[in-house]
Amino acid sequence: MVLAAHQPHYLPWLGYFDKMDRADVFVLLDTVQFEKNGWQNRNKIKTSQGWQWLTVPVTYEFPARIDQVRINNRVRWGKKHWQALITNYRKAPYFAAYAPFFEETYRRSWEMLVDVNLHTIQFLKDVLKIETDIKIASRMEPTREDPNGRLIDLCL
Repeated sequence: MVLAAHQPHYLPWLGYFDKMDRADVFVLLDTVQFEKNGWQNRNKIKTSQGWQWLTVPVTYEFPARIDQVRINNRVRWGKKHWQALITNYRKAPYFAAYAPFFEETYRRSWEMLVDVNLHTIQFLKDVLKIETDIKIASRMEPTREDPNGRLIDLCL
């Protein structure tokens, strides 16, 4: 059995899904520390002007696990991200096929960062026809406190 694990990123890159596809079980490690200015709440898209960052605004008290990070909905980030996709990708060949998912995603009011990440990861996994079983670390019950022991528990 091949196990792979990764933190739940916001709109992960293709290599993330390649790693997932090569595994029998993929564990989303949402129980590790949130990394400020990391890939957990931001990513970039290619535009005619170069790269554009898409950042989900968050609130948390350091240190916080990824599954404890809340989205700051006082900022209209969903509207901004959706508009960025429309502006830069509306003429792309498959935009119309996937636009409804992203429009619905960005119109929703999300409370937790991990929830929007899991939602988009699951959608992209399905689009890519990846059949790997996904387990979410925070929904499992590892019994050991040390990092190596917790990883072993996640495999069982």
